[in-house]
Amino acid sequence: MKPLRVPRPVVDPLIIGFDSEWNPADGRLISVQFAALIGGVLVSSVIYVDVLTSQSLFSHVLSFLENNNLTTGKRPKRVYLISHFAQSEISKIQNYLHEWKLRVYNKAMSAESTFSGDDFEDELHQKGWVKQGATKLKILDLYGYFSRGLDRVGVLVQLPKISLDASRINEIRRADPDLFETYAKRDAEICVKAFTELRSLFLDEFDVDLLKYPTTPSLAGAVFRAKFLDAPIVPYRIEARLSHRQNKKTGAWKEFQVVTYVYDGSLDLRHLALRAYWGGRAECYARGFTRGYFDYYDVVSLYPSAAMLQPLPNLSTQWLPFTSLKDAVPLEGFCAVHFEFPSDAEYPCLPVVPAKPEKLFFPIKGISFCTLAEVRAAMKLGARILEIRGFGFAPTRVEQNHPVGIFMRRFLGLKETAQRDSLAREMWKLVMNALIGKFHQSSPEYDENIMLAFMQKTGLESLSDPSFRKYFYRTPVVGPCWAPEWASLILGKARALMAELIARGSLLCSTDSGLFVKGTNMECGALTELRSVGSDFKKEFESDAIFLARTRLYALIKDGQVVKTARHGTIANERAFADIVVHNLAARRDLGEKAQRTHLATVKDMMQKNKPLGDAETWERSLKWDWDGKRILNKPNINLWTQFTLTTPYNEIPDFPQDYKPKARLGRPKALSPRQRVTAQKLHRQGWSLRKIARYLNVGAATVKRSID
Repeated sequence: MKPLRVPRPVVDPLIIGFDSEWNPADGRLISVQFAALIGGVLVSSVIYVDVLTSQSLFSHVLSFLENNNLTTGKRPKRVYLISHFAQSEISKIQNYLHEWKLRVYNKAMSAESTFSGDDFEDELHQKGWVKQGATKLKILDLYGYFSRGLDRVGVLVQLPKISLDASRINEIRRADPDLFETYAKRDAEICVKAFTELRSLFLDEFDVDLLKYPTTPSLAGAVFRAKFLDAPIVPYRIEARLSHRQNKKTGAWKEFQVVTYVYDGSLDLRHLALRAYWGGRAECYARGFTRGYFDYYDVVSLYPSAAMLQPLPNLSTQWLPFTSLKDAVPLEGFCAVHFEFPSDAEYPCLPVVPAKPEKLFFPIKGISFCTLAEVRAAMKLGARILEIRGFGFAPTRVEQNHPVGIFMRRFLGLKETAQRDSLAREMWKLVMNALIGKFHQSSPEYDENIMLAFMQKTGLESLSDPSFRKYFYRTPVVGPCWAPEWASLILGKARALMAELIARGSLLCSTDSGLFVKGTNMECGALTELRSVGSDFKKEFESDAIFLARTRLYALIKDGQVVKTARHGTIANERAFADIVVHNLAARRDLGEKAQRTHLATVKDMMQKNKPLGDAETWERSLKWDWDGKRILNKPNINLWTQFTLTTPYNEIPDFPQDYKPKARLGRPKALSPRQRVTAQKLHRQGWSLRKIARYLNVGAATVKRSID
């Protein structure tokens, strides 16, 4: 990671809210809506269409601009259309796959195309936009900044979303056109107002333009590198590499040099830092249903607080190898540690991950790759360190007053001064957490954008054939904010802080929160540390009954009403999940009720299942209440809906726990069925080669060989 010079902000951009309404019954388009802010006043319009082409969208945009005097007599060079969950709008444009340049950012999507007023030809350019004139339309996705419903965004900008039954939208349009138009316009109005406010926030505070960064993490990384980082943070060397660029007008290729910063520090140190990188702690320490009095606590800004408390290395940091506990304890860094907690320890805190499944366990004894902050927390809880080796540094004032801490303090100040339940307050909070994730960001092995570009270039409608997979595999490439030493130290500090809080007697832990019996004394060293940087462990909910199924699958109940849920691994929304739990508790058994959810086909569905982008599909599934196996149930055979049991940690974690069931893998089968085995042996006796048999059965040659041998 190195400092960044951000691009200059766009001058007087044309920013328009964009939304569409369609009939859920048949997927047909009803209307498109546009909205703009003119002198602080919202203007919007609804255009009824049943077909939307790229050219008609361009015409509608120009008409909206002209009708509201947003042009100066000249056709604009660029117009930004702001949508929320933009794939829904993009999917309604006919032939979008071949007329727009698409980019995917998790569930967010952007699209670009270039138009002239009259001429319009379908022409695809893999590197660049579709060349059709002087006006570029760019659809940006508000979902890239707020991955939540538009109703929540509307509350933040004081534009509440109109409430009506969206499944009856076509009936409402016919029965009450005014209500329909008010509802339809509001979504576009929320989009343009939210985006404009966000853009103003970052321009005023940091002179960074939201139009250049499509997601909150990319925005956080740009602000940090441009305004808070003044030098690379690790030893590096500069290498010059040859690259090539094609002139889009002439088609000629030009060769030039690219200067690259390359890591030049200890590879052993970096390897250990990567081995010590684990996510947040999430465990359930009990299972079943019980009554009593319980409090649910949550750490205020856990990761930003951990970043401020944890010293971080820089370019001049002196790393010291160590092989003894005496040398390691005063340092900050990473280690491989052989440990053992007392046999009656309820909350051991050193992470161990077996070969399979790749879950984070916290056993009584074992070998852990972790940070020294976690080792010190373990020693407070009674752990014996049998062997330790690693790298550390003695923190000086420079390591303690590091750029990440300065960044977090700045944003915490902005958050505290922002109005409660405002867009600014929510955004400052999201940016703080997003930055830490950027320190360990790398590209996926199978990049949807590469596959999407291939589909656009070749005209293929699906990539569901497993044989395509080998062509799209890419060695992961690290992101521009790559700093694994920082990421591992910050997350390790967060787990160390939570270890002390959990040990007060938690019934569950979920990264930065925990459930405790009412009246539990929370005072400890970790809480004192958190308070020193303005954080705290605050009570969020009270309950008089709890239902705990497994990690991140629970319900807290007060006066017969569900007040807090976690629904990990289910498709149920909060209300449906609460209803199912209440019904099962009343019946004292699992009634097998199913949850429903409307799923809009994503780019991945389009590529793998040949589904149209944005195609609505209703999912219906039963909820699974199985135990997650991260701890041992004291009473494994209880009635989940009437009884309650505590758990104990594993003594140690084998590489492959006996109850491990591997997940189904993508691609060709790795074993033959009995019928296929008979067929393979028969064909082999007839003289078929292994490869020919493999092609016939659609499996690998090695799979055939194992079955025949």
